[in-house]
Order: sequence, then C-alpha cells, then structure tokens
Amino acid sequence: MAATSIGTNHREEVLSIERCLELCAATSKQLDEVMGDSSILPTGLVARLAREDVKVVVTGDASDELFAGYDPFRALRFAAHYQQLVPSVCIVPHEWRLSGYRCLT
Repeated sequence: MAATSIGTNHREEVLSIERCLELCAATSKQLDEVMGDSSILPTGLVARLAREDVKVVVTGDASDELFAGYDPFRALRFAAHYQQLVPSVCIVPHEWRLSGYRCLT
C-alpha cells in the first residue's frame, strides 16, 4: 500500500527462527567487536536483500544521533543517580591481586 502510494517497489521478507539463527551466526562472524545493537540483524537482512538488486541503500539507522532524536544526557543523569543508590562492587581474581591490580572507585 505505501509503495503504491509513493510509486516505489517494496519487497516483504518473513524472518523464520531458522533463518534468524543463520543470520546471527553469519553476522557475528562479520563483526570485529561485541555489538549490543538490536538493529544489527534487521539491518543485515535488509542489506542482504537489497544487494540482490542495488549497490547502495540509505537507511535511518543512526539518524537519532544526527538529528538529535534523543537526549543522551538524560540517561547520564539517571546513571549518576543510580551510582549513588547502588554500592560499587569490584571482584578481582586472586591472581590479579597478587600482581598488584586494584579496583578503581
């Protein structure tokens, strides 16, 4: 419906559990660091689908930062309050303590 109203071609893809697990395995091999972004799987799927027809895709991913869509400093205020309420705990393995390592508080 949306595609027809703006004169574009859209494609729908249903993601099964099996395909999701395959995508998780393939995507994790491509990342060079741990990623906690939940949009990595749908973005990866869209990229794979788009690659069948086009070379460049423009997405809205990261537009929050670009267009100030959220206030990151609000989260920092909550974090500061949380740090006051929750005691700091540092667990250091015995071997590290022997080498002089200590927690920074």
